[in-house]
Amino acid sequence: MLTKLPVFLLAASFIAMSAASAEVGKEVHFRSFDAEETKIRGELFRPAASARHAAIVMMHGCSGLYTKSGKMRTNSAAWVGRFRQWGYVVLVVDGFTPRGFRTICTKRSRPIHSLDDRPFDAYGGLAWLKKQPFVKKDKIALVGWSNGAMAALSAVRRNKAEYFGEG
Repeated sequence: MLTKLPVFLLAASFIAMSAASAEVGKEVHFRSFDAEETKIRGELFRPAASARHAAIVMMHGCSGLYTKSGKMRTNSAAWVGRFRQWGYVVLVVDGFTPRGFRTICTKRSRPIHSLDDRPFDAYGGLAWLKKQPFVKKDKIALVGWSNGAMAALSAVRRNKAEYFGEG
């Protein structure tokens, strides 16, 4: 019986993660802090409990947030599921689609720069989350993967307020 327990737990976690990956967020829009004030699309995911929660601004990598079929990429969807299970509100920022791109990984000259463009989108997401009554305004984190991680690191640089605004 004990030897079957790890297999059962592994299968249960896989099923739970698959269910989390299938979740659909609420589409929201906010303005980037870039010079054009680009209208950014985001997907908002909330935990089941209706209390105020800490939140996460999530930045995708250069492959973009969505597959060709329009589904959220597996890795991003899995992390959304984890964060929600842990009790976080998650705002997944999609700065590519509003600018006419699905992915930029294969582009020689990247039209959207991780250090100089995408942090403005993160600050737009932060400002939007701070206005939501279900978010603990002093408990908002920023995470990213690949190109999104570079944007996250750039967003917290020393002169961030002078460069990106107060957010």
